[in-house]
Amino acid sequence: MIKELLLIRKFYRQVNTSGNYLFFPFYHVGGAETVHLNILRTFQEKPNCFITNKSFSDANRPSFQKYSNLIEIEPLTRTGKYRKYLLKSIARRINHDKNPVVFGCNSIFFYDLIPMLKSHVWIADLTHAFSYEQYSPEFYSLPVANRFNARIVLGQKTKEDYANLYKDHGIDSKYTERINIIKNNVYVPDSLVKPKNNILQIVFVARNSPEKRPEIVFEILRRLNQDGIPFQCTIVGDFDQLNLQIDYAKFTGEIHNKATLQNVYLNSDVLLLTSEREGLPMVILEAMAHQVLPISTAIGEISELKRAEPGIILSESLEPEAVISEMLKIIRHLNENKSELRIRQKNCYHTVKENYSTEKFTDSYRKLFHKILPQNQ
Repeated sequence: MIKELLLIRKFYRQVNTSGNYLFFPFYHVGGAETVHLNILRTFQEKPNCFITNKSFSDANRPSFQKYSNLIEIEPLTRTGKYRKYLLKSIARRINHDKNPVVFGCNSIFFYDLIPMLKSHVWIADLTHAFSYEQYSPEFYSLPVANRFNARIVLGQKTKEDYANLYKDHGIDSKYTERINIIKNNVYVPDSLVKPKNNILQIVFVARNSPEKRPEIVFEILRRLNQDGIPFQCTIVGDFDQLNLQIDYAKFTGEIHNKATLQNVYLNSDVLLLTSEREGLPMVILEAMAHQVLPISTAIGEISELKRAEPGIILSESLEPEAVISEMLKIIRHLNENKSELRIRQKNCYHTVKENYSTEKFTDSYRKLFHKILPQNQ
Protein backbone atom coordinates (compact mmCIF):
# COMPACT_ATOMS: atom_id res chain seq x y z
CA MET A 1 0.00 0.00 0.00
CA ILE A 2 2.88 2.36 0.78
CA LYS A 3 4.21 1.92 -2.76
CA GLU A 4 0.81 2.80 -4.25
CA LEU A 5 0.38 5.87 -2.04
CA LEU A 6 3.85 7.06 -3.03
CA LEU A 7 2.84 6.67 -6.69
CA ILE A 8 -0.28 8.77 -6.11
CA ARG A 9 1.83 11.44 -4.43
CA LYS A 10 4.24 11.32 -7.37
CA PHE A 11 1.40 11.81 -9.88
CA TYR A 12 0.07 14.71 -7.79
CA ARG A 13 3.45 16.43 -7.85
CA GLN A 14 3.78 15.97 -11.63
CA VAL A 15 0.82 18.25 -12.34
CA ASN A 16 1.79 21.64 -13.78
CA THR A 17 0.05 24.99 -13.26
CA SER A 18 -1.47 25.37 -16.75
CA GLY A 19 -4.98 24.82 -15.38
CA ASN A 20 -5.76 22.43 -18.26
CA TYR A 21 -6.40 18.75 -17.57
CA LEU A 22 -6.93 16.27 -20.41
CA PHE A 23 -7.77 12.58 -19.96
CA PHE A 24 -7.16 10.10 -22.78
CA PRO A 25 -6.98 6.30 -22.56
CA PHE A 26 -3.96 5.63 -24.80
CA TYR A 27 -1.06 7.07 -26.77
CA HIS A 28 -0.51 4.10 -29.11
CA VAL A 29 -0.96 4.34 -32.89
CA GLY A 30 -4.58 4.90 -33.91
CA GLY A 31 -6.96 7.37 -35.49
CA ALA A 32 -8.38 8.59 -32.17
CA GLU A 33 -4.88 9.01 -30.77
CA THR A 34 -3.90 11.10 -33.81
CA VAL A 35 -6.84 13.42 -33.08
CA HIS A 36 -5.93 13.61 -29.39
CA LEU A 37 -2.36 14.51 -30.27
CA ASN A 38 -3.63 17.22 -32.64
CA ILE A 39 -5.75 18.61 -29.80
CA LEU A 40 -2.69 18.77 -27.55
CA ARG A 41 -0.87 20.70 -30.27
CA THR A 42 -3.46 23.51 -30.08
CA PHE A 43 -2.30 24.56 -26.60
CA GLN A 44 0.31 27.29 -26.31
CA GLU A 45 1.29 26.07 -22.82
CA LYS A 46 1.65 22.34 -22.26
CA PRO A 47 -1.55 20.97 -20.70
CA ASN A 48 -1.61 18.12 -18.22
CA CYS A 49 -2.39 14.95 -20.16
CA PHE A 50 -3.37 11.91 -18.10
CA ILE A 51 -3.14 8.52 -19.83
CA THR A 52 -5.56 6.23 -17.99
CA ASN A 53 -5.15 2.86 -19.73
CA LYS A 54 -2.30 0.61 -20.88
CA SER A 55 -1.19 1.51 -24.41
CA PHE A 56 -0.35 -1.28 -26.85
CA SER A 57 2.88 0.39 -27.95
CA ASP A 58 5.11 3.37 -27.15
CA ALA A 59 5.21 4.61 -30.74
CA ASN A 60 3.36 7.87 -30.06
CA ARG A 61 4.67 8.44 -26.54
CA PRO A 62 7.45 10.88 -27.56
CA SER A 63 4.93 13.05 -29.46
CA PHE A 64 2.53 13.12 -26.51
CA GLN A 65 5.45 14.09 -24.27
CA LYS A 66 6.45 16.85 -26.67
CA TYR A 67 3.06 18.54 -26.63
CA SER A 68 1.88 17.88 -23.07
CA ASN A 69 2.89 17.30 -19.50
CA LEU A 70 2.35 13.56 -19.84
CA ILE A 71 1.25 11.72 -16.68
CA GLU A 72 0.71 7.97 -16.99
CA ILE A 73 -1.60 6.86 -14.19
CA GLU A 74 -2.55 3.45 -15.59
CA PRO A 75 -0.74 1.42 -12.89
CA LEU A 76 -3.36 2.56 -10.36
CA THR A 77 -6.53 2.93 -12.42
CA ARG A 78 -7.31 -0.80 -12.47
CA THR A 79 -7.31 -1.49 -8.71
CA GLY A 80 -10.48 -0.33 -6.97
CA LYS A 81 -9.00 0.77 -3.64
CA TYR A 82 -6.08 2.77 -5.04
CA ARG A 83 -8.18 4.02 -7.94
CA LYS A 84 -10.44 5.83 -5.44
CA TYR A 85 -7.44 7.42 -3.75
CA LEU A 86 -6.15 8.55 -7.12
CA LEU A 87 -9.51 10.01 -8.20
CA LYS A 88 -9.78 11.98 -4.95
CA SER A 89 -6.21 13.22 -5.24
CA ILE A 90 -6.61 14.45 -8.84
CA ALA A 91 -10.02 16.01 -8.07
CA ARG A 92 -8.54 17.87 -5.10
CA ARG A 93 -5.77 19.26 -7.32
CA ILE A 94 -8.22 20.38 -10.03
CA ASN A 95 -10.68 21.91 -7.54
CA HIS A 96 -7.85 23.95 -6.07
CA ASP A 97 -7.41 25.88 -9.35
CA LYS A 98 -9.37 29.08 -9.97
CA ASN A 99 -10.48 28.43 -13.56
CA PRO A 100 -9.66 24.83 -14.47
CA VAL A 101 -10.58 23.22 -17.78
CA VAL A 102 -11.11 19.45 -17.85
CA PHE A 103 -11.47 17.55 -21.12
CA GLY A 104 -11.66 13.85 -21.84
CA CYS A 105 -12.42 11.17 -24.40
CA ASN A 106 -13.09 7.42 -24.19
CA SER A 107 -11.85 7.23 -20.59
CA ILE A 108 -14.07 5.73 -17.90
CA PHE A 109 -11.68 7.14 -15.29
CA PHE A 110 -12.46 10.64 -16.62
CA TYR A 111 -16.22 10.10 -16.25
CA ASP A 112 -15.73 8.75 -12.70
CA LEU A 113 -13.81 11.91 -11.85
CA ILE A 114 -16.57 14.33 -12.88
CA PRO A 115 -18.87 13.89 -9.81
CA MET A 116 -15.92 14.87 -7.59
CA LEU A 117 -15.32 18.17 -9.39
CA LYS A 118 -16.72 21.42 -8.00
CA SER A 119 -19.13 23.65 -9.90
CA HIS A 120 -16.44 26.15 -11.00
CA VAL A 121 -14.63 23.43 -13.01
CA TRP A 122 -15.34 23.73 -16.76
CA ILE A 123 -15.85 20.28 -18.31
CA ALA A 124 -16.04 19.04 -21.91
CA ASP A 125 -15.60 15.76 -23.75
CA LEU A 126 -15.21 14.39 -27.27
CA THR A 127 -17.08 11.51 -28.91
CA HIS A 128 -15.46 9.90 -31.94
CA ALA A 129 -17.91 7.10 -32.74
CA PHE A 130 -21.33 6.93 -31.11
CA SER A 131 -22.38 3.57 -29.68
CA TYR A 132 -25.67 2.44 -28.18
CA GLU A 133 -24.01 -0.40 -26.27
CA GLN A 134 -24.74 -0.29 -22.54
CA TYR A 135 -21.05 -0.23 -21.55
CA SER A 136 -20.14 2.63 -23.94
CA PRO A 137 -18.94 6.05 -22.71
CA GLU A 138 -22.14 7.55 -24.13
CA PHE A 139 -24.28 5.51 -21.72
CA TYR A 140 -21.78 5.56 -18.87
CA SER A 141 -21.68 9.37 -18.90
CA LEU A 142 -25.48 9.85 -18.74
CA PRO A 143 -25.54 10.45 -14.95
CA VAL A 144 -23.21 13.45 -15.41
CA ALA A 145 -24.72 14.80 -18.65
CA ASN A 146 -25.78 18.00 -16.87
CA ARG A 147 -22.18 18.74 -15.84
CA PHE A 148 -20.82 19.11 -19.35
CA ASN A 149 -20.33 22.70 -20.41
CA ALA A 150 -19.69 21.35 -23.91
CA ARG A 151 -19.70 18.02 -25.69
CA ILE A 152 -17.81 17.79 -28.96
CA VAL A 153 -18.89 15.52 -31.81
CA LEU A 154 -17.64 15.15 -35.37
CA GLY A 155 -20.87 15.76 -37.26
CA GLN A 156 -24.64 16.18 -37.26
CA LYS A 157 -25.37 12.44 -37.15
CA THR A 158 -23.68 12.01 -33.76
CA LYS A 159 -25.38 15.13 -32.40
CA GLU A 160 -28.75 13.63 -33.37
CA ASP A 161 -27.76 10.32 -31.74
CA TYR A 162 -27.07 12.16 -28.49
CA ALA A 163 -30.35 14.07 -28.73
CA ASN A 164 -32.23 10.77 -29.06
CA LEU A 165 -30.27 9.21 -26.19
CA TYR A 166 -31.05 12.16 -23.92
CA LYS A 167 -34.72 12.03 -24.86
CA ASP A 168 -34.94 8.28 -24.21
CA HIS A 169 -33.45 8.76 -20.72
CA GLY A 170 -35.44 11.84 -19.71
CA ILE A 171 -32.55 14.29 -19.87
CA ASP A 172 -33.62 17.89 -20.47
CA SER A 173 -33.27 18.91 -24.12
CA LYS A 174 -31.43 22.09 -23.06
CA TYR A 175 -28.33 19.95 -22.58
CA THR A 176 -28.47 18.95 -26.24
CA GLU A 177 -27.73 22.60 -27.03
CA ARG A 178 -24.32 22.14 -25.41
CA ILE A 179 -23.33 19.59 -28.06
CA ASN A 180 -21.06 21.19 -30.66
CA ILE A 181 -19.49 20.01 -33.90
CA ILE A 182 -15.75 20.33 -34.50
CA LYS A 183 -14.48 18.50 -37.55
CA ASN A 184 -11.19 16.66 -37.43
CA ASN A 185 -8.22 17.99 -39.34
CA VAL A 186 -5.81 16.30 -41.69
CA TYR A 187 -2.56 17.22 -43.40
CA VAL A 188 -3.30 18.01 -47.05
CA PRO A 189 -0.35 18.46 -49.44
CA ASP A 190 -0.54 21.68 -51.47
CA SER A 191 0.03 19.69 -54.63
CA LEU A 192 0.36 16.04 -55.63
CA VAL A 193 1.99 14.15 -58.48
CA LYS A 194 -0.18 11.04 -58.50
CA PRO A 195 1.19 8.07 -60.47
CA LYS A 196 -1.15 6.55 -63.07
CA ASN A 197 -1.03 2.91 -62.08
CA ASN A 198 -1.55 0.29 -64.77
CA ILE A 199 -2.85 -2.16 -62.18
CA LEU A 200 -5.40 -1.06 -59.56
CA GLN A 201 -3.65 -0.38 -56.27
CA ILE A 202 -5.82 -1.13 -53.21
CA VAL A 203 -4.91 -0.18 -49.64
CA PHE A 204 -6.38 -1.27 -46.30
CA VAL A 205 -5.21 0.59 -43.17
CA ALA A 206 -6.54 -0.50 -39.78
CA ARG A 207 -5.77 -2.08 -36.46
CA ASN A 208 -6.67 -5.73 -36.10
CA SER A 209 -9.88 -5.37 -34.09
CA PRO A 210 -13.39 -6.83 -34.54
CA GLU A 211 -15.22 -3.60 -35.41
CA LYS A 212 -12.91 -3.04 -38.40
CA ARG A 213 -14.02 -6.41 -39.85
CA PRO A 214 -10.78 -7.14 -41.75
CA GLU A 215 -12.14 -10.56 -42.71
CA ILE A 216 -14.48 -8.80 -45.15
CA VAL A 217 -11.53 -7.11 -46.85
CA PHE A 218 -9.63 -10.39 -47.08
CA GLU A 219 -12.66 -12.09 -48.65
CA ILE A 220 -12.99 -9.27 -51.21
CA LEU A 221 -9.33 -9.70 -52.13
CA ARG A 222 -9.72 -13.47 -52.36
CA ARG A 223 -12.63 -13.19 -54.78
CA LEU A 224 -10.89 -10.55 -56.89
CA ASN A 225 -7.91 -12.86 -57.17
CA GLN A 226 -10.15 -15.83 -57.93
CA ASP A 227 -11.89 -13.87 -60.72
CA GLY A 228 -8.56 -12.87 -62.29
CA ILE A 229 -9.07 -9.12 -61.71
CA PRO A 230 -5.64 -7.45 -61.88
CA PHE A 231 -4.84 -5.64 -58.60
CA GLN A 232 -2.21 -5.18 -55.94
CA CYS A 233 -3.06 -4.61 -52.28
CA THR A 234 -1.10 -3.11 -49.41
CA ILE A 235 -2.30 -3.99 -45.90
CA VAL A 236 -1.14 -1.65 -43.13
CA GLY A 237 -1.66 -2.66 -39.50
CA ASP A 238 -0.96 -5.33 -36.92
CA PHE A 239 -1.93 -8.28 -39.12
CA ASP A 240 -0.06 -11.61 -39.22
CA GLN A 241 0.67 -12.48 -42.85
CA LEU A 242 1.75 -16.05 -42.03
CA ASN A 243 -1.50 -16.89 -40.25
CA LEU A 244 -3.63 -15.26 -42.93
CA GLN A 245 -1.75 -16.95 -45.79
CA ILE A 246 -2.63 -14.26 -48.33
CA ASP A 247 0.05 -14.23 -51.00
CA TYR A 248 -1.56 -11.61 -53.25
CA ALA A 249 -1.17 -8.74 -50.78
CA LYS A 250 1.77 -6.91 -49.25
CA PHE A 251 1.76 -6.66 -45.45
CA THR A 252 3.69 -3.72 -44.00
CA GLY A 253 2.81 -4.07 -40.31
CA GLU A 254 2.16 -0.84 -38.41
CA ILE A 255 3.72 2.23 -40.03
CA HIS A 256 4.83 4.85 -37.53
CA ASN A 257 6.71 7.10 -39.95
CA LYS A 258 4.36 9.71 -41.45
CA ALA A 259 6.33 10.12 -44.67
CA THR A 260 6.29 6.37 -45.26
CA LEU A 261 2.52 6.17 -44.75
CA GLN A 262 1.96 9.19 -46.99
CA ASN A 263 3.97 7.44 -49.70
CA VAL A 264 1.72 4.39 -49.39
CA TYR A 265 -1.33 6.59 -49.90
CA LEU A 266 0.30 8.46 -52.79
CA ASN A 267 0.83 5.21 -54.67
CA SER A 268 -2.64 3.81 -53.93
CA ASP A 269 -5.85 4.21 -55.93
CA VAL A 270 -8.57 2.86 -53.67
CA LEU A 271 -9.00 2.52 -49.89
CA LEU A 272 -11.29 -0.17 -48.44
CA LEU A 273 -13.06 0.45 -45.14
CA THR A 274 -15.53 -2.22 -43.96
CA SER A 275 -16.11 -1.22 -40.32
CA GLU A 276 -19.42 -1.74 -38.57
CA ARG A 277 -18.82 1.25 -36.25
CA GLU A 278 -16.84 4.46 -36.80
CA GLY A 279 -17.07 8.18 -36.17
CA LEU A 280 -15.06 9.90 -38.86
CA PRO A 281 -11.93 7.74 -39.23
CA MET A 282 -8.66 9.55 -39.82
CA VAL A 283 -7.64 6.89 -42.33
CA ILE A 284 -10.37 8.09 -44.71
CA LEU A 285 -9.33 11.74 -44.42
CA GLU A 286 -5.65 10.84 -44.85
CA ALA A 287 -6.43 8.76 -47.93
CA MET A 288 -8.59 11.46 -49.52
CA ALA A 289 -5.87 14.05 -48.85
CA HIS A 290 -3.62 11.94 -51.12
CA GLN A 291 -6.22 11.43 -53.86
CA VAL A 292 -7.14 7.93 -52.78
CA LEU A 293 -10.79 7.02 -53.35
CA PRO A 294 -12.44 5.42 -50.28
CA ILE A 295 -14.97 2.64 -50.74
CA SER A 296 -16.61 2.43 -47.34
CA THR A 297 -19.57 1.33 -45.29
CA ALA A 298 -22.00 4.21 -44.64
CA ILE A 299 -21.52 4.61 -40.88
CA GLY A 300 -20.98 7.44 -38.43
CA GLU A 301 -20.11 10.73 -40.08
CA ILE A 302 -18.65 9.10 -43.22
CA SER A 303 -21.81 9.80 -45.23
CA GLU A 304 -21.15 13.53 -44.73
CA LEU A 305 -18.13 13.17 -47.03
CA LYS A 306 -20.36 12.23 -49.94
CA ARG A 307 -20.83 15.57 -51.68
CA ALA A 308 -22.76 16.43 -54.85
CA GLU A 309 -19.71 15.87 -57.05
CA PRO A 310 -18.69 12.21 -57.49
CA GLY A 311 -16.16 11.18 -54.87
CA ILE A 312 -16.28 8.67 -52.02
CA ILE A 313 -18.41 5.57 -52.72
CA LEU A 314 -20.49 3.99 -49.96
CA SER A 315 -21.97 0.56 -49.36
CA GLU A 316 -25.40 1.19 -47.88
CA SER A 317 -25.58 -2.28 -46.32
CA LEU A 318 -23.71 -3.42 -43.21
CA GLU A 319 -24.44 -7.13 -43.70
CA PRO A 320 -21.09 -8.79 -44.52
CA GLU A 321 -22.06 -10.67 -47.67
CA ALA A 322 -23.89 -7.62 -49.07
CA VAL A 323 -20.85 -5.42 -48.35
CA ILE A 324 -18.61 -7.91 -50.15
CA SER A 325 -20.94 -8.06 -53.14
CA GLU A 326 -21.35 -4.27 -53.40
CA MET A 327 -17.65 -3.52 -53.04
CA LEU A 328 -16.66 -6.17 -55.57
CA LYS A 329 -19.08 -4.60 -58.05
CA ILE A 330 -17.65 -1.12 -57.39
CA ILE A 331 -14.03 -2.27 -57.77
CA ARG A 332 -14.75 -4.09 -61.03
CA HIS A 333 -16.48 -0.97 -62.38
CA LEU A 334 -13.60 1.34 -61.42
CA ASN A 335 -11.06 -1.07 -62.88
CA GLU A 336 -12.84 -0.77 -66.22
CA ASN A 337 -13.45 3.00 -65.94
CA LYS A 338 -10.14 4.57 -64.93
CA SER A 339 -11.22 8.06 -66.04
CA GLU A 340 -14.07 8.01 -63.48
CA LEU A 341 -11.61 6.82 -60.85
CA ARG A 342 -9.32 9.84 -61.51
CA ILE A 343 -12.23 12.29 -61.30
CA ARG A 344 -13.42 10.83 -58.01
CA GLN A 345 -9.87 10.89 -56.59
CA LYS A 346 -9.47 14.60 -57.35
CA ASN A 347 -12.87 15.44 -55.89
CA CYS A 348 -11.94 13.60 -52.67
CA TYR A 349 -8.79 15.71 -52.41
CA HIS A 350 -10.70 18.99 -52.82
CA THR A 351 -13.34 17.93 -50.25
CA VAL A 352 -10.83 17.49 -47.42
CA LYS A 353 -8.74 20.49 -48.47
CA GLU A 354 -11.78 22.77 -48.20
CA ASN A 355 -13.40 21.33 -45.07
CA TYR A 356 -10.82 19.67 -42.81
CA SER A 357 -8.02 22.17 -42.48
CA THR A 358 -5.67 22.41 -39.50
CA GLU A 359 -6.42 26.14 -39.23
CA LYS A 360 -10.16 25.56 -38.62
CA PHE A 361 -9.46 22.74 -36.19
CA THR A 362 -6.93 24.73 -34.16
CA ASP A 363 -9.13 27.83 -34.02
CA SER A 364 -12.17 25.81 -32.88
CA TYR A 365 -10.34 24.00 -30.08
CA ARG A 366 -8.57 27.13 -28.86
CA LYS A 367 -11.94 28.85 -28.58
CA LEU A 368 -13.34 25.81 -26.80
CA PHE A 369 -10.59 25.75 -24.19
CA HIS A 370 -11.01 29.49 -23.69
CA LYS A 371 -14.65 28.66 -22.92
CA ILE A 372 -15.96 30.28 -26.09
CA LEU A 373 -18.35 27.61 -27.34
CA PRO A 374 -17.74 26.90 -31.05
CA GLN A 375 -20.50 27.40 -33.55
CA ASN A 376 -21.69 24.17 -35.14
CA GLN A 377 -19.82 23.69 -38.39
